[in-house]
Amino acid sequence: METKTEIIELFKSRLADVNGEAIDCASESQAAEIIARIAKDTGAKSIIFAPGAIATSVARFIEPTPNVVARFIGQDSIENAVSLASEAGIGVTDAAYCIANTGSVFVAGGRPARVASLLPPINVVLLRNNSILPDISELLDKKDTFDADAV
Repeated sequence: METKTEIIELFKSRLADVNGEAIDCASESQAAEIIARIAKDTGAKSIIFAPGAIATSVARFIEPTPNVVARFIGQDSIENAVSLASEAGIGVTDAAYCIANTGSVFVAGGRPARVASLLPPINVVLLRNNSILPDISELLDKKDTFDADAV
């Protein structure tokens, strides 16, 4: 049986294999700082936040600037969410679960989260370490608690 640390490191390694990057954050405010830095470094003018407990917490710490607009898309019609996401430089979503041995991420939040994760050129996925599972069989064991809208 792998330790939680080994599972997390395996996830980071597999995520890197598919050109993803995992950044450890000690707090929501630190995650917001990293998202703001990504926006600055990439020239992103708009950040959209999909519905989710972590994304909502992190969004509170995003400092509005004249150059970057942050918006939530959870209450919008799907058409409006698609329009906002199409123009956004960064989409921020919560992970329902992550699979360590593949580097896969299952995004929580239904249709708005799918839009936020697929349309902007950069997707930031927020997760807690306890959402990282060793393999798909662990996820299937949790099927009764699985978010049916996760992708």
